[in-house]
Amino acid sequence: MKKLKTATNQIELGFFQGILQQEGINCLVKNEFLGGASGELPVNETWPEIWVADEDLHRAKVILENIEFSDDTEPWHCGQCNQLIEPQFAVCWHCARNVTPD
Repeated sequence: MKKLKTATNQIELGFFQGILQQEGINCLVKNEFLGGASGELPVNETWPEIWVADEDLHRAKVILENIEFSDDTEPWHCGQCNQLIEPQFAVCWHCARNVTPD
């Protein structure tokens, strides 16, 4: 087994774990409940970790690289109502039009 990723919280962990399982990659989660030891241990040592089989490591890295989001994308305008939409959204908050940014 190889460590694939350290998640900073349970929500992030669940997201990554779900994506990998959908792709047929079995995961082992370590430190899932160690967060309560923060303060006694350095915080970054209590973060949950996702481990995968050696033979799945490369494929799992590629999958996670393709889904991780960048903070440097720009807001976009809805083509129907012209509202300014934050980059993480693909649905207009004003008119509910399901569109992707230009």
